[in-house]
Amino acid sequence: MEDRFVSGLDHRLEPEVEVRRFEVINGALGRRRWTADERTRIVEETLVPGAVVSAAARRHGLTPQ
Repeated sequence: MEDRFVSGLDHRLEPEVEVRRFEVINGALGRRRWTADERTRIVEETLVPGAVVSAAARRHGLTPQ
């Protein structure tokens, strides 16, 4: 009877596969408020020849899409 209450999660400290990424959530996540100047500066970074848009996004804590 007690087996039905056991979680299906694996609680071992050492996983069988390598963990490559984890996410830390600290606080309420909502829409960020960027000033027009901040948005302009971020977009300008992407207009520089050779710039990588996803790298600029990551530098500012944005999703790389």
